[in-house]
This record gives sequence, C-alpha cells and structure tokens, in this order.
Amino acid sequence: ARAADVAEAWAAADKEELLAEYDRAGLAICRRTFEPVTQRTTEFYCNPVHASMTNLPVEELLARIGSHELPLAFAELDYLCVVLDSAAAYFQPSNTQCIRWAWPGAEPMLVRRRFCSVYDQHGMAFQVYSYKEVLTPDDFDAHVAAEPYRSSCLARLRRALGDER
Repeated sequence: ARAADVAEAWAAADKEELLAEYDRAGLAICRRTFEPVTQRTTEFYCNPVHASMTNLPVEELLARIGSHELPLAFAELDYLCVVLDSAAAYFQPSNTQCIRWAWPGAEPMLVRRRFCSVYDQHGMAFQVYSYKEVLTPDDFDAHVAAEPYRSSCLARLRRALGDER
C-alpha cells in the first residue's frame, strides 16, 4: 500500500485493520482523537515507522506530544505553506501535502502526508488519521505537478522567498 491508495480504502474499511495493514507496508501512521468542540486531544497513536522519521523513540515522542514540547517537523517556509494549504482544505475530509521533513537531529527527507478526518453524527471531526511516505525527488516533483493550482500557488510563494526546490 502507498499513501496515495489510503483514501480509497479508508471510507469502507475497519480502521484498526487498516492501521495494521499500513504498519506492515512500512507507512508512517498517526491517529489523533480529540473532543470536537474544544479540540483537546484525548488519544494519540503513532507507529514505530513514524517515530523513526522523527529520530525519537515512540515513548519520548508521545511524551513530547503530551507536554506540547514537539519541535516543528519542517522548515519555517514549509510550515507557512502547510498552514495555508491546511486552511484552504479545512472542510475537506482528506488532504494530501508534499513537504520537506526536517526534524532536528533526523535526516531530512521529502514526504507525502495524507490526512483523513472522521466525523461524528453531528458532522464534527473528532479523529484525524495521517499517513506519511518518503518520496524520491522525482516522485515529489511529479506529485506537486499533478495538482497544478494548489501546488503552483505554494510553489510561487516558495520561489518568491528564494526556494528553488
């Protein structure tokens, strides 16, 4: 399974079974459950692949998440682009982003992240699953080129700030 295949299978499948399948496939996975009104996190799960991408043991990663001491996973410019892209896609049930993953102390890499939201009976999101896979530079560029409007806006912003990737 690849991150691009996640959304198609997600809607009709058992979430726990899919988590196990994606674990076996080597995808980095996170699941955040929260109170819909307050957005307070009530549960967080990440698999060992995700933890290895951060260069932290699973226990330390979860402890840092719980104490709100997690560093940014990417450069400031990428963070700005992620915030703008996330705001534009806020009401969509899923969103895909290509970013440069650069955790302090970890090897930098190009990553595709896919987010899928789960909604309650009132139409409010209460859970978000994210899947990450490491991309080659060619795969990264191909994915960005496949979404010309959204990607071109972010690419223009990046170029205006001096980024040529």
